[in-house]
Amino acid sequence: MKRILQVIYGLHRNGTETAVMNIYRNLDPEKYQFDFLIFDGRDQGVADEIKARGGRIFVMPKRRLFSRAFSKAAKDFFCEHASEYSAVHFNFNFLSRLLPFRLAKKYGIPVRLLHSHNSGYLRGKFNYFLHLYYRKITARLTNAHVGCSPEAAKWMFGNTEAEKDCRVIVNGIPMENFLYDPEVREKYRRDLGLVEGQLAIIQVGFFMPVKNHEFTLGIARALKNHVPDVKFIFVGTGGSCEEMLKQRVKEYSLEDNICFLGRRNDVASILQAADIMVMPSIHEGLPLSLVEAQTAGLKAICSTNVSRASRCTENLDFLPIDGGAEPWVERILEIKDYHRENLHDHFENSPYNIKNMAKEFARIYEG
Repeated sequence: MKRILQVIYGLHRNGTETAVMNIYRNLDPEKYQFDFLIFDGRDQGVADEIKARGGRIFVMPKRRLFSRAFSKAAKDFFCEHASEYSAVHFNFNFLSRLLPFRLAKKYGIPVRLLHSHNSGYLRGKFNYFLHLYYRKITARLTNAHVGCSPEAAKWMFGNTEAEKDCRVIVNGIPMENFLYDPEVREKYRRDLGLVEGQLAIIQVGFFMPVKNHEFTLGIARALKNHVPDVKFIFVGTGGSCEEMLKQRVKEYSLEDNICFLGRRNDVASILQAADIMVMPSIHEGLPLSLVEAQTAGLKAICSTNVSRASRCTENLDFLPIDGGAEPWVERILEIKDYHRENLHDHFENSPYNIKNMAKEFARIYEG
């Protein structure tokens, strides 16, 4: 059995962690085992599942600049455990530390994979330029390179030695969990208090500036003039904008039109209840929630900042966000009365099927 070390920020239920767990669940457990090296031990939404599968979780101290505790813990970990691993899989949105890469190479882990999960970063110029500086160094410290989209690959590997051999492997999902099911749709619409014919629009994600929920509130305010009973469903929790958004809902008198569901384990079923997904993000890699929505047969509209690789059906439209909410409202009104279908045949052999994605990563882990 090959043991693979997954290096990832935390074990929350966001896109990066979900992508890694989807790979884990779809590899042969007789051939591959994952361990996790994380930097945030809070809110371990999938920790119990990892342990049940035989995986181990190692928590590092916070990755602060010049942190002696982090450096010592990282050196101790790789010195003790590196020989156990056939591959290390670094899962990052941006580069902020070189030490884990240096240690993985120093202690001889054969396959050192850097996997880019995003296409940009918003948190300050210092971090942006640090990322640009580090990516040339990490390209030499790793020997396998993957982006979840062409834009994510360019963000992590552009103008480096890794750019030539970088592969794009799109995020796959367990399609069987998301395919359109009219019975599930009817049940969940009842549970959510949606009446026959009521338009339901969904957005999934943490309440961070990059997700641009405030733009969605602008859509809601404008769309309400055309469809007074429209319901916007926000799935997710946490982040710096949640309380501000709830206050905005009150200020805009949208209490009857906006529903905050918080963190949910049944997103696949909630997608059945919805009619349209919106994603006005400022930047994204290849968002799993957008693939999930299309697999569920939903119409979706995302910003032009989202990778075109996200388009796995004809049901996805791209619109700019710099033109305001009105073009989004117009498009919603145009598409809202569509016929929804089960897309099993479309996704069976698609790269967006997690079974096919997992095979790609198994080949990389083999070296």
